[in-house]
Amino acid sequence: MAGLSDLLGVVEQVGRYLDARGLAVRRLVLSRVRRDLVSRQVAGQLRDRFGALVAAAELPASVKVEESHSRCLPVPVWSPRCPVSVALSLLADELFPCLPSLQRVA
Repeated sequence: MAGLSDLLGVVEQVGRYLDARGLAVRRLVLSRVRRDLVSRQVAGQLRDRFGALVAAAELPASVKVEESHSRCLPVPVWSPRCPVSVALSLLADELFPCLPSLQRVA
């Protein structure tokens, strides 16, 4: 979490330097989340500290990400039904609620 605090500080400094006071981190997305106690604790700490800034959708750790990158394909194209693809779709719906949902692969 120290790295996240550093990042937020840098964003604030850049906003001041560029006179862009509206520059801010709008959302935090948990990625490479595993199903273990440590991941749950870290997610809980982030949600306690940053509240609604943390996206509800979490991107799970998956070998499908590396496989898709090695083939130069987006994860939803390489493996549309894998948990990461499903999570990306949920994240898109969360971040862009005014856009129509993409047709899901059954």
